[in-house]
Amino acid sequence: MSGTFKRRTHSTLKLRRYELPSFRHFTLTRCDGLAGAVTINTGSAQVGSSALNEVQVDEPTVSRFHCEVGVGPGGAWVKDLGSANGTEVDGVRVKEAHLKDGCVLTLGQVALRFSLSGDVSPRPQSSEEAFGPLLGAGAVMRACFAQLERAAETSRPVLLEGETGTGKSAAAEAIHDASARKDEPFLTVDCAALTPGDLEAMLFGRDSPRRLSVFEEAREGAVLLDEVGELSAEHQNRLTTVLERGELRRPGGGASVLLRCRLLATSRVDLRQRVNETRFRNNLFFRLAVVRVVMPPLRQHPEDIPVLVDDYLEAKALTEEEAAPLRTDEFQQRLQASSWQGNVRELHNHLERCLVMGAALPLHDTVPPSRAGHVNPRRSWAEARRLALEQFERDYLEALLRLHRGKVAEAAKAAEVDRVYVYKLLKKYGLKS
Repeated sequence: MSGTFKRRTHSTLKLRRYELPSFRHFTLTRCDGLAGAVTINTGSAQVGSSALNEVQVDEPTVSRFHCEVGVGPGGAWVKDLGSANGTEVDGVRVKEAHLKDGCVLTLGQVALRFSLSGDVSPRPQSSEEAFGPLLGAGAVMRACFAQLERAAETSRPVLLEGETGTGKSAAAEAIHDASARKDEPFLTVDCAALTPGDLEAMLFGRDSPRRLSVFEEAREGAVLLDEVGELSAEHQNRLTTVLERGELRRPGGGASVLLRCRLLATSRVDLRQRVNETRFRNNLFFRLAVVRVVMPPLRQHPEDIPVLVDDYLEAKALTEEEAAPLRTDEFQQRLQASSWQGNVRELHNHLERCLVMGAALPLHDTVPPSRAGHVNPRRSWAEARRLALEQFERDYLEALLRLHRGKVAEAAKAAEVDRVYVYKLLKKYGLKS
């Protein structure tokens, strides 16, 4: 997102106000009577055996991060976080489900009764309608901005999670720009695109030829570990050791260097689930997620789409005549009705295609048609998901390269992914640029 949004002041945004939501309280009570009830007044709560959860259930059949329970505008819900023994609602095993007052959640061998309360608490909201390059006047984004503003006031590590295209990296840089360290360097390590050797050198330095670690180069600034969930087990182990000691021991037995920089991280996957699956180190997660912010997907705040379109078109310096087809109420209503699986990045790609074609194109001209009819339910969930993801990656790459006439560097910049990663995918699928 940072590559296409331009910075605008709060006073220049002409957006109507939206009603501010409140958090409805709810209570979780152990049915075996071994512990008292826990009342939640912050909208949602993690439940699991780890002390990092809002509701800790210290039982061997309960995973570290077992599930998340919440109440929102659409009602009450529960989401299993990849727990080992699963989550049940009134005896039915679920991945995600709606909850009703009085139902029973079963986590492993522990039963919890869910009860709604009539009490409500106001949801913290930012008074601003922008945070760095991120824009939003609706309640969802201004609640997110409030979290980001609080994160900027501290020097604690921040983990930004969310789907691809929600602006995690842009939010991380905006946190740095709004912090007391803003005049110090802000350096990024792309954990998904770098080769193992380059990643090793960036994170821990190299003795010959000599190269400083990114933590040394950042001095008292900030280091962003972009897509930290893609780190190998070996790099996770070494990084955990560095963070626990607060110092970096250079290769070759040189003197140790104290870490003075701030640590930020992003992940498009839920690292709590990775921890449960033992694919991500538990103690590394604790070090990174001191402050955890989930960036909302665009489908959760469609009211902000008109200003996102307006900002994108202004950044292109178009004439009124050129921009007119994309400013009509009919076109923007169609945009607001879409699910936008690729979030703001997908929205920008669609707008770019519309500008190239000189018309307000239907959404199916950009988004591949549903393949639901081609799903084979006899395959395992993991296998079916892998095949669907590979098909999406192939379709997206082919469309992206067509749009940018085979120019990989230009296509990578527009898609906001590293060029090396694009080349890696092209090789994977045997596509030619």
